[in-house]
Amino acid sequence: MQLTVSVEENLQEWIKEKGKTTLTISKLQVENGCCVPTEEVLTKFAKPKHLENYSFAKVDSLAIYIDKGLSFKNEQAHLELSGIFFKTIRVLGLQRF
Repeated sequence: MQLTVSVEENLQEWIKEKGKTTLTISKLQVENGCCVPTEEVLTKFAKPKHLENYSFAKVDSLAIYIDKGLSFKNEQAHLELSGIFFKTIRVLGLQRF
């Protein structure tokens, strides 16, 4: 099944205001000293170095690369803008376990 990516309009506008056209979403493993490792995502406004490790989606003029190691419920990823003063990108739909 193909990964479906949706991006909220306010996030698309925010990215355009920054003058960016590429977004990469990668897996970030954090060693926390516990028996259960923490898995988070890292977002960057750059094309990944190893394209073969990423799925590609185009939403309007935004090129999105998503780490193939990330799993999504029903193969759907939704991206939204979060925060008031400090803006961040929220990746919804991640399947954690």
